[in-house]
Amino acid sequence: MRQAVSVEPKDQILVVDDNDDTRELMTRLVERDFLDLEVASFAWPSAALEFAGAHVVRLLITSADMLVAKSGGVVRTLREKAPGLPVVVVGIDSAAEERAQEAGADRFVLRSRLAFDLVEVVRALLTCAAG
Repeated sequence: MRQAVSVEPKDQILVVDDNDDTRELMTRLVERDFLDLEVASFAWPSAALEFAGAHVVRLLITSADMLVAKSGGVVRTLREKAPGLPVVVVGIDSAAEERAQEAGADRFVLRSRLAFDLVEVVRALLTCAAG
């Protein structure tokens, strides 16, 4: 007789960016260092929101360009579902950083510094959210 095995779903880090290269880099960096979390990445905000509706999202990473163009609603919608959700916005300059602040991002990372800064920023935000 077979017994049912219960598998708890892992919490998610959600990456939303329409730039394939940047999205893949962010996903790889985070997957490498946070083995206890799953990373789900999407080019389209609507797909990310559909996914988030069925999963526990612990952190959102998106680009400043997406805030203006397509996914400003992603931050708003996810924060309505989880008010304390940490948000990291990635961008190329001070104008992008300003858009990130206006959108309510917790942290901003320069795209040129992703490989150096993203993991530490994510670790700090997840530690703060857990404690």
